[in-house]
Amino acid sequence: MNDHSITVWKVMQKMALEKTWNQDYANDMFILWYLHDIGKQFGYMADHAERWWEILKRSDYKYWQEVYYHGFAVVEYSSPELDLLDIADLQVLLDWRHVSVQERLEEIWNNCGFDSAPYKNYETLAKRYNLI
Repeated sequence: MNDHSITVWKVMQKMALEKTWNQDYANDMFILWYLHDIGKQFGYMADHAERWWEILKRSDYKYWQEVYYHGFAVVEYSSPELDLLDIADLQVLLDWRHVSVQERLEEIWNNCGFDSAPYKNYETLAKRYNLI
């Protein structure tokens, strides 16, 4: 796993414990974190979630939809776990630092451009969660 993903996990775990004070739930969020970017470990960057959700669904993994829909601003599905994953991801730079959502958007802007699809998607995602 890369540093970005590990920090997303740490943020998710902290948020899960603050939300529920339940270690079993935090452990479930650890597994969700681990699986959400697993496609990247096999070289699939742009479509990493799409490559793995079917396997998780067939395996009856209860958070397969969170893996599939994470990072998309406009989706028909929602859950507290998807919210947790998206919000944590919006707070971690590619170099692993836990930052404000505005700093994460600035990183995407600098890497991809203001008019890019990734920037517009993450900006919309941040607005959906009332983070900006």
